[in-house]
Amino acid sequence: MALPAAEQGLDPIAWARAFALFNPHALVQNRWDADAAEHGNSDPSTLSDLHQPVVQFPGEWRKFLPTDLTSPHWYNGEALRRLVFAEIGRAKLTGRDRPLREFVMDFRGTSRSAQAKAVCDWVPTIGRLSDFETDEDAIDRLLVGLQDTARAPSPGVLGLVGDAAFYARFQQWYGVHRWWYRKAEGDIDGIPFIFEVAVAETERPGHFYHAVNFSPTFTDPLSGTTLFMGELYANSTTDFLRRAHALPEREQQPYKAVAVHLVCPTLEWLDRGKTRLRVPGRMTATLADTLWRATKELYREEERRRRDAAREWRQAEARERTQEPRWLSLKDAVFQLLPAAAAHATGNGAVPANVRNLYYAIREPQRKLTGRELEYGYFSQTLLPLYRQEHGALRGIYYDPRGILYEPHSGHQTPLGTREVDAYRFPAWLYNKILYIEKKGLWPTLQAAEIAERYDMAVIAAEGYASEAARVLFANADRRERYQLFVLHDADAHGYNIARTLQEETARMPGYHVDVIDLGLQLADGLARGLQVEEFTRKKALPSGLTLTDLEREYFMGRPATEKSWIARRIELNAFTAPALVAFIEEQLEQVGVTGKVIPPSEVLAQEFEQEFTTAVSNQVDEVVTELLSLDAVKRAVADTLHPYVLRNRPQPQPLIARALQRRQAWPWRKVVENRVHARLRRQDERLREQVREALREALDNWDADAS
Repeated sequence: MALPAAEQGLDPIAWARAFALFNPHALVQNRWDADAAEHGNSDPSTLSDLHQPVVQFPGEWRKFLPTDLTSPHWYNGEALRRLVFAEIGRAKLTGRDRPLREFVMDFRGTSRSAQAKAVCDWVPTIGRLSDFETDEDAIDRLLVGLQDTARAPSPGVLGLVGDAAFYARFQQWYGVHRWWYRKAEGDIDGIPFIFEVAVAETERPGHFYHAVNFSPTFTDPLSGTTLFMGELYANSTTDFLRRAHALPEREQQPYKAVAVHLVCPTLEWLDRGKTRLRVPGRMTATLADTLWRATKELYREEERRRRDAAREWRQAEARERTQEPRWLSLKDAVFQLLPAAAAHATGNGAVPANVRNLYYAIREPQRKLTGRELEYGYFSQTLLPLYRQEHGALRGIYYDPRGILYEPHSGHQTPLGTREVDAYRFPAWLYNKILYIEKKGLWPTLQAAEIAERYDMAVIAAEGYASEAARVLFANADRRERYQLFVLHDADAHGYNIARTLQEETARMPGYHVDVIDLGLQLADGLARGLQVEEFTRKKALPSGLTLTDLEREYFMGRPATEKSWIARRIELNAFTAPALVAFIEEQLEQVGVTGKVIPPSEVLAQEFEQEFTTAVSNQVDEVVTELLSLDAVKRAVADTLHPYVLRNRPQPQPLIARALQRRQAWPWRKVVENRVHARLRRQDERLREQVREALREALDNWDADAS
């Protein structure tokens, strides 16, 4: 037998024990000499280990044997098709083409003559198996007939090792102090399975044994399978046992021994070496629950012991620090210092300051009160919002913009910071929808496709999570204007959480709730569209409050990389081509019932028509008057007349500008020139009006002369 590379040093004693453990009816002998292992029938003087049966077989104990009839419910169309054509191939070698009824009687539940006849009636054109060569589709009808006639067998038909047999072996090999045995039976779409777990606390170092269908496996067959139950999340049986403090380890006391055994007639292996299984999600939940029930007592005992030890350690440290200064908590120190720090950062409210300025103002003073470093993220995202809830906003402190609101049609852009949102007023009858997209870099695609203009929809192009300012804008739009609000995000845990936090209250914004329509991207939709899946390293726990399917949890949870990181999978919006992204957005908007274009009520439209009419007439009159009276010539004549009074006899310009800029440091030099000219011109107001009247009279006289 060829062993996996990682198991080349496999201990033959442990392997023999594993076979004996999961086959309690068998007599297992293991022999070797001083140099190498030999066959089981070697000289008895070299016998090292002998495992007698611990159950009576045949008798009360049984397991499913290769000679037992299989159930048609354990087949799908493809599996039955392979079996039928294997029989046809054998018939061509032996010359015996089996009758269909004889083949049907090989299955459990259709072995009687009447049952076999009922099945054959489903395929009346088939007499012998070779007839399927010309009517392969009849195999699907045959399977329907078999499954309709035969009752699906219960899991009990599979057999199991059992509580008593496991206990007898562990007692013999390791000595049992305490014992836990749990089993679960179930079926998935007619396929039965049994899962059993035996855990012992032992006198001597034990071993972790694993098997599938009474056969020991080289490695943990559930490696890569997500197991989540109780207080534990793991990525394999081994990982689950380790986290439950139940994994046998030679140096760790109390010693333990564990056996897990899965029995199922139709299991899918992920490799030819049969080292890892593909386990259906519904079965995974049962396996995790059984493991948890078998190990939860050990887990809680060890967790309690560790908490007690940690408490004793903290108490001992506290006793050692009795002579040291008493430190404040980060929260108490920050809350105590915030008013003075805000006044310092803003110059007593004279100049607005952002949150990072406030952080720098408070960082050093709080260290003297706490003896600890204050992280900016904890300060800005947790402590500051909490302070605002309890004591109100700090005057002059604002959050930097983390996104831009693009209005349709107007071309106006509003950075989404707290100050900008406070000052923003929704334009009347310009748009009636807002789309929040978590990828700022995708705005040019939407802009080129005129998504905003075609749907009368403002677009918020952001950077990941919605800032408090963006959520305030959504709340204002929802409460005051009843806009349709949408969100577009990646198919990953954080994208899902962006959609959730745009709708629900959080610690930073209690009482917040807005009706937001989630356009996706959902994982199942991305997979169905064939979008590229990427792996990434997740270094934080999944956001709380998410409701995930089994598939989403598998992708987003990932497999452990280190103790504090996981290799997870996601689909980003960037996986779309630009045209496909636009088409996806349009499709999703139509599916959720996007409202139509903005059309004001009749009274508003009537007012708009009147105003547009007045403006249009005014503009055309200006054009006609300008053309008839040659207003450019009038303006030149007036300017020539007033020029000596305004621009001549003026002081030297550079000293004039310098003196003005000393008084108005924020002005540019052009502003000084503009103010000086306008001030002198206002002093010539009567002269200007007289000159305009004179120039217009002259222009009218010239026009009359030309007209006549």
